[in-house]
Amino acid sequence: MTKIAIIRCEEKSKTCPGTACFKAIREKTAAFEKYDNIEIIGFDTCGGCGLGKTDKIKAKVDTLKQKGAEVIHISSCVKSNCPWYGSFMEETKKHSKVDGNTH
Repeated sequence: MTKIAIIRCEEKSKTCPGTACFKAIREKTAAFEKYDNIEIIGFDTCGGCGLGKTDKIKAKVDTLKQKGAEVIHISSCVKSNCPWYGSFMEETKKHSKVDGNTH
């Protein structure tokens, strides 16, 4: 079983309850088709716009790893909307296995 955590966009979390991410997990589609069994460890946000520093992502990754996450997925909403997506991916790669997408 692969223990997964998702970091999603703080701004999008105000209007999106994460249903597309969870549907992709449940149906094992998109970024989750490569896993046999999935356990969700956490579902957190990036910390919000205006704080585009990688130290906030490192803190989130550290916490999720302490809770047992083996792979961190940076959600599709971050990938498609965030100017710091590349920096977040690079920082997360330093501390964990990472996938840059969800659905």
